[in-house]
Amino acid sequence: MRFRIIGHPDLDQQVPQVLATDPNQGPLAVAKIRALLESIDEGAADLEPAPVAQQSWETGVIVHAQRDDEATSGPVPAQVAIYVFEAWGLRFAIARVEVPGDAVIGALLLVETQAVAAKGLTSRNLSLALLAKVEELVWPI
Repeated sequence: MRFRIIGHPDLDQQVPQVLATDPNQGPLAVAKIRALLESIDEGAADLEPAPVAQQSWETGVIVHAQRDDEATSGPVPAQVAIYVFEAWGLRFAIARVEVPGDAVIGALLLVETQAVAAKGLTSRNLSLALLAKVEELVWPI
C-alpha cells in the first residue's frame, strides 16, 4: 500500500495559531505532530503518545477522490479512522483514510490548544466534525 500525507486547507490557518499560542514550544509541537502523522500508516496501536480517543468507520463513508491522471473526481467508499490526541499543550485529531486499491492517505486536521479544547467539543464531537471535513475534501489517490 502507498501512504501519502496531505493537509486540509484549514491546516495552513491552524499552524500559525498554534505557533502564536506558545512561540517557544509551538514549532516543536508542530514538528512532533508531523512526525506522529508520518508514523500513522499502520494505525495507532503503537503510537506514542497514545490517542485519548479514537473512532472508526469501516463502511458507510463516501469520499470524493481524484486519480492523479484524471481531471474529474468521483465518489469512492472509504474506511476512516480518527484519532484524537492531547499532547504538547495541544489537542489535535488525525484522520487515516483508506480507499480501495493501494492508497492509504493520512490528513492532519483540527489542531487547537488544550485551553480552547477544554471549552469546546468533546472528543466524539471532534471526531464527527473531522469526519465531515474528510467527506468534504477531494482526496488525491
